[in-house]
Amino acid sequence: MILKSEPEFLALIFLFLQDKVSLLVLLALLPMNMSYKIILLVLSSLIIGNCFRLNCQTKKKTLLFNEYTNGSVLLKNGLKISTQLNYDTSNKTMMYQQNGQEMILLNNNEVDTIYISNRKFIPYNKVYVEFVETKNNNIILINWNLKQKYRGNKGAYGQITQNKVETLNTSYWTHDEYQNQSTEIVDFVRKNEYWFRIGNEQQTCKNEKDLIKIFPEKKNEILQYIKENKVEFNNPSDAIKLIDFCLTSHKS
Repeated sequence: MILKSEPEFLALIFLFLQDKVSLLVLLALLPMNMSYKIILLVLSSLIIGNCFRLNCQTKKKTLLFNEYTNGSVLLKNGLKISTQLNYDTSNKTMMYQQNGQEMILLNNNEVDTIYISNRKFIPYNKVYVEFVETKNNNIILINWNLKQKYRGNKGAYGQITQNKVETLNTSYWTHDEYQNQSTEIVDFVRKNEYWFRIGNEQQTCKNEKDLIKIFPEKKNEILQYIKENKVEFNNPSDAIKLIDFCLTSHKS
């Protein structure tokens, strides 16, 4: 069978979309000189692109907040939209809830600021960073990066074992992604980057060693501050205080 008319072609396209007829079969049914070949190539790219986008959306998420929190989206045109928000630190996407469903906030170039509770996020290149202004008027940006660390599974009496026990509840399937209902115990390890400026130069630090490299003349003061204040750099609050101390000392 060779398709010779537009209705036949459109009917088969409809079948393809509904019943996932093979692209190879569709190609075989089209004459080589048929102009629909071009349309088919465009359609194929759209389908492949759409599948890739859906796969990206169903990657395992690592959310910054324990639950979706009241917030607002301020657009560059001045419009402010209130909604429940969360930040996916794995995929670097801002999430919101609409009619009980998780959605990804797109068109980041139109966003000015995201407010979640009393915290502030801004789009920066292709990610969102938390905007922190310290009591000493220093600006620090946090590029959140949370990694899941598997510890084991909780046994019947609360002890942690290495034997995984998982229960499947089909009512917890959403967006083709299973929400894990297992007894798995997972810790979150922070691998944040902290961005700030010294003059016109942007600086990045992930740990105390990076700070000492940025402020070599303040090495002794930094080490003393860490010791006296029992700083744990993996704690974002401690990290912000230490960076704020370094920036303020650098100005004096």
